[in-house]
Amino acid sequence: MVRQSLPYLLPYRDAWDNFVQFEGQEMNRAIQESEALQTRSTVMTFSLISLAVALAATIAFVVTRGMIRALAEQQRAEETVRTLNRELEQKVAERTSELARVNEDLARDIERCLEIERALTDQRAYLTAVVSHSPVAIVTCDNQNHIQMCNPAFERLFLHRQEEVAGRTLDDVLVPLEGASEARELTSDTLKGKDVHATGRRLRQDGTLADVEIFGGPLLVGDQIIGTCALYNDVSERCHAEEAVRESEERYRGLFENASDIIC
Repeated sequence: MVRQSLPYLLPYRDAWDNFVQFEGQEMNRAIQESEALQTRSTVMTFSLISLAVALAATIAFVVTRGMIRALAEQQRAEETVRTLNRELEQKVAERTSELARVNEDLARDIERCLEIERALTDQRAYLTAVVSHSPVAIVTCDNQNHIQMCNPAFERLFLHRQEEVAGRTLDDVLVPLEGASEARELTSDTLKGKDVHATGRRLRQDGTLADVEIFGGPLLVGDQIIGTCALYNDVSERCHAEEAVRESEERYRGLFENASDIIC
């Protein structure tokens, strides 16, 4: 029976062998494809790694070069700042020294000004004392002949107080009508820069007349006339004495002439 069925089994064995051979071939092809794929994967991985390394190197080079440039620029900037600081410190030192010299000069100028001011104050006080205690009447006027100030002797002589006559025209205060022309001429001469000397009669506040000797002149600041100054010396007693002498001489002359006529 086995022998009878053996011929029928041989085709199945051949088919199985063929199937095994086919599977073996397919497996070998799959292995080869897998190895080829693994090779390509390895090549691609290596290429990617090489590309990544190259890219990293490039980035590192660019970054390093940028950092080097930034460091160089920072160093240049720091050097520039140090240079500017040195120049600034030098300028500050020079300016400080200059300011110190200026302050010293200013202190000396201030001291000189204070000395001049003290001298002027002393001189002003001296002149004020001279004017205030002068026995001669003194009055000052501006360029329009308006009274600016007068001393106590002026107040005593003409019976006017300074606050009453300040700002008024000198001629309106002192000059009687009969002497107006002469007074205007004297005022005009002093305003032209001339010194004047005259005798005349000036009006007191109570209406009486005072015989005075008049001295006048311009007040100068540099070459500019800023006003006038007038001095009045009371010569009333001298005039009265001279009048008395004249009257006495005339009386004695008349007596002498009358006596000569009697003798003859």
